[in-house]
Amino acid sequence: MPATLPPKSLTSLTTPRSGLVQPSDAANALWSSLILNVSPFSRSSHMNTIPERDWKYLRSINDELLQRFCEKANQKSILILHNPSLDSYERYKQLFNHVEDSDERLARCFDDWRRSTIFTRLLMIIEESLLSDAEFQNLSSETQKWIISSRKLMNGDK
Repeated sequence: MPATLPPKSLTSLTTPRSGLVQPSDAANALWSSLILNVSPFSRSSHMNTIPERDWKYLRSINDELLQRFCEKANQKSILILHNPSLDSYERYKQLFNHVEDSDERLARCFDDWRRSTIFTRLLMIIEESLLSDAEFQNLSSETQKWIISSRKLMNGDK
């Protein structure tokens, strides 16, 4: 089964999700390499692993990022449960689908949190709008450039 790209939002690293996009060939290649935990930029930018400083920083904010994700998921659950236009069964189905979807997205952001997989996790965290601008600015310029380049490729930009 081919990998599906998350929605694009490069104009602001913290814009909300806006639906799925049709991936370009370049984005598919990048996404596939990320899923396999291979950095497509290793030859050009020497980013085989994340700098130690950034790895330590991301580990230090991991719990906060997780709490942000859960807060967003819980808030959406509340909206579903309190939707007066739906009957109980429809609310149940929507809540069930939301929890399943949230669980998959949570796994993409936080499961297998290792230095060798952090690039993929970091892109998913940004896609979920969990990383604040201030937190992004705390990353090294090398990591910031890698993120921006990766997002451009994922979105089919040149």
